[in-house]
Amino acid sequence: MRYFTRQQHEACNSTNRDIAAAAIAEINRSCELYRGQFDSLKTRLPEDVWTFFDSVSLHDGTLLALRVGDDIDKRFPTYRSLLVNERHLSVELEVLNHEETLLFALRYDRLHRVAFDFPTAEPWYSRYADRGSNPIDDWMSDELTAIDERLLRHEVLFSSGATLLLDFETISVRSTVVEGRGGLPYIDPDEPADDIPGAVESGT
Repeated sequence: MRYFTRQQHEACNSTNRDIAAAAIAEINRSCELYRGQFDSLKTRLPEDVWTFFDSVSLHDGTLLALRVGDDIDKRFPTYRSLLVNERHLSVELEVLNHEETLLFALRYDRLHRVAFDFPTAEPWYSRYADRGSNPIDDWMSDELTAIDERLLRHEVLFSSGATLLLDFETISVRSTVVEGRGGLPYIDPDEPADDIPGAVESGT
């Protein structure tokens, strides 16, 4: 991450108020610098992709799937070995927003580098380590930057400390409304379950 580093987030959570305050001020400066370079990418991205990164926040979202492979759109039984020389690498991320109302599919092609580091050499924490089911956890922050006149880079930092880095030439974005959801199902504990649509009381 060039603008929103792991070290910044660590400092923000410091118990030392001076360190935390300085980190917040640094992040605010980084936001201004990032905004300037992001605006310069407007002519290099499809209009809908630029608008997506400009207006949609994936903070606290969930990475549901990371698909990496040659010809990830191929489906049996149409796949044949004769197509082997036509393979090409693609990556697709499926990300659910925090409110669980929108599902986004980010597709990257003409890739030059793919790096997913989990749990990293120094994970921020390990949940449920005794169960062997540590999560990637929340999508904390991400940044879209230019490497050179041809390549772009998308980096993501997750709450577990895991990171994802993609160097690519082309990108597309699709969004799907999650039907039947109007936001997270926060339930008032004092409200009878019978009054909540779709709620089921559990026995003890």
